[in-house]
Amino acid sequence: MKHHIFGRLADSAAFESLHPLFPKAFAFLRRPDIASLAPGRYGIDGDRCWASVADLELSPAAEKMKYEVHRRYIDIQAPLTGPETFGVLESSGGPEFDDERDIGFFEAGGRCVTVAPGEFAVFMPGDGAHAPGHSDDGPRTVRKVVVKVLARQEAE
Repeated sequence: MKHHIFGRLADSAAFESLHPLFPKAFAFLRRPDIASLAPGRYGIDGDRCWASVADLELSPAAEKMKYEVHRRYIDIQAPLTGPETFGVLESSGGPEFDDERDIGFFEAGGRCVTVAPGEFAVFMPGDGAHAPGHSDDGPRTVRKVVVKVLARQEAE
């Protein structure tokens, strides 16, 4: 699969066939109580799929963005209490990578995509980079959820 995916949670069933763990991941994101969950880690399928709910201070999208990439896990990110703007790159250079934490960071220029509550963004390993945690309307705090899904080659 190539490129990032953006969509509405109401339409997420259309994406569930893209990965064997996506049905569980999207079922968690469609929970009726999702916006009221306390910050923390929530188990979905052991180390293969879990969710992290956090309150995040967004910075202005006009500021320099710090992009991240992953190798082992897919990110499904969904803001719960307000829109979040992501920097998006379709390809990424070779950042320094922390294998233990499955994350590499670097700075670059890219396009911006804003995701509102009720929507989601999927960032696949090898399909570029993303810079979460930004806002089009100045600094503010949002509650969001990130579902980590073990990449296909390791999930089956």
